[in-house]
Amino acid sequence: LDHKTLYYDVEPFLFYVLTQNDAKGCHLVGYFSKEKHCQQKYNVSCIMILPQYQRKGYGRFLIDFSYLLSKREGQPGSPEKPLSDLGRLSYMAYWRSVVLESLDQVRDPQITIRRLSKITGICPQDITATLHQLSMLQRRRDRFVMVRREKLISSHMARLRSNPRQLEVDPDCLRWTPVIVTNTMVSEGEDEEDEEEEEQEPSKGSQPSLPPASLQWPRPRRTRHGQEED
Repeated sequence: LDHKTLYYDVEPFLFYVLTQNDAKGCHLVGYFSKEKHCQQKYNVSCIMILPQYQRKGYGRFLIDFSYLLSKREGQPGSPEKPLSDLGRLSYMAYWRSVVLESLDQVRDPQITIRRLSKITGICPQDITATLHQLSMLQRRRDRFVMVRREKLISSHMARLRSNPRQLEVDPDCLRWTPVIVTNTMVSEGEDEEDEEEEEQEPSKGSQPSLPPASLQWPRPRRTRHGQEED
């Protein structure tokens, strides 16, 4: 990609290299680079898997690893924009799966986008875009609410159980210290204050460009047999 071409030295970047090891040595599978000091808080500058290793789960593995580093830094991350066509497909698939799996694990009816961001390491803007794509955000009067689509979540988890991933990042194996220790991740108390402010109704005539970070689940309706509907 032209906009990924580097004309100067690589000193401002960190490189995380993935190899496949055997008796003959270490064989390059792929890598991702990351700026040491990035004002936009990108957690990936460029990511690449060699053609012979593609479609084997290595791309997702590196993406997952980049978000693990973001969580250790205490800073939600996002890949550098614009994404390539293949990169966009890979990231959208990753975001969808992570959001659905997080919602399967967290049953809190007051879950917020900010809380999902803290759990996953994914920036709130990318989570919002993913929820829109999954049709899990709906505008109700003057606010947005998150609609929990149980059938969609259950279907995803059933596919995952029938075809488990072969490559998974084990956070306990990480031996790594952030280049810069940041305190940009807000505390629980600040979370609550922000959510209270965001829950206030917008003034008349104003339209929020993005859904507020604090969202509420609509209460599920019960059928005649006592089962909950989507």
